[in-house]
Amino acid sequence: DMGKLKFMVFRNLCRGVHREVRERLGENAAHKLDLAPFEHIFRWQDGCDADVTDCVLSNLIYQGSLKGYLSHEHKKLVFAKDTPFPPPSKWLM
Repeated sequence: DMGKLKFMVFRNLCRGVHREVRERLGENAAHKLDLAPFEHIFRWQDGCDADVTDCVLSNLIYQGSLKGYLSHEHKKLVFAKDTPFPPPSKWLM
């Protein structure tokens, strides 16, 4: 269904941002990322504001397509160091 495809696109965008930051900052810095790049790419892709971006990221975490948590206090997305992007077969959808 279209909802599932949309979340797949958002998850793949997150993977791309994660990979890009990892290449720039090194592997150790890549598990705690500012929310700003995600807000930027989601605004570009789908016109999402910061609140909608938080909601989408929360849903990706809840369904298991992204392992980690949001730190609103520090405005960071903290990824699991082990398999931050599990395969679709592990998702709750």
